[in-house]
Amino acid sequence: MLQERSRTSGNCTTFNLSGEDIQSTMLRFGHVKAFRWAGRWATRSCPAIVARHYSAVPPKQIQTKPRFAVPTTQSPFSLWAQQRFLSTPLIHEIPIIELKELIESGPLVLIDVREPNEVALGQIPTAHHIPLGDVETAFALTESAFEAQYGFPKPALDHPNVVMYCRSGVRSESATKQLLEVGYKHVKNYRGSWLEWSQSNE
Repeated sequence: MLQERSRTSGNCTTFNLSGEDIQSTMLRFGHVKAFRWAGRWATRSCPAIVARHYSAVPPKQIQTKPRFAVPTTQSPFSLWAQQRFLSTPLIHEIPIIELKELIESGPLVLIDVREPNEVALGQIPTAHHIPLGDVETAFALTESAFEAQYGFPKPALDHPNVVMYCRSGVRSESATKQLLEVGYKHVKNYRGSWLEWSQSNE
C-alpha cells in the first residue's frame, strides 16, 4: 500500500499495491524498469510511504569504492618531515639575564664550542672550551679521561645547568642536541651567544 500526497489539496491518496503487482511489473518491464517505476512513486509520495510487500523486490547490491586511492606507503617528504620535526628533541634556551645570574651564583657548567681562533678573541666568564667537532667524542669519555683532557670535571647527566654557546647560537644548538641525545636532561642553549654577550658588555 502506497500513500501519495495530492499536490492541490495536500491530502494523501491511498494506492493498494500488493507484492503480486510489483512482481508482475518486474516480469513485464524487467528489474531495471521495475525499480524506476517504484522510484517514481517514491519521489512523488508523501513522507509516510508504506509498502507492505515491497520486500518482494530483491535489493540491489551496491559495492562502494573509494574515490581516491589511499597511499599505503609514506612519501620521501613525509619520512623526512617525521625525522626532521618529530624526532628532534626540544631545545631549551636561556636568556642573557638568567645566564648572568648563574655565572654569579651557580651552579653552572658553561661550554664554549667555538674554534680556538675565535676563543682567542674573548670568552664568557667561567666558560670551558670544547670545539663543536669534539663534543660527541668528549662526552663519550670516562670522567677521569674527560677531566684530564679538558681541565674540568665532566658534568653529570642530571646537572641542573649545562649551557652551550658559540658565536651566534647555531653551533651551540647543534651541540645541545648532541648532549640531549646522550642523556643530558637540563642542557640549554644560549641563543645570543658571544655576539650578544660582547655587545651587552661594551
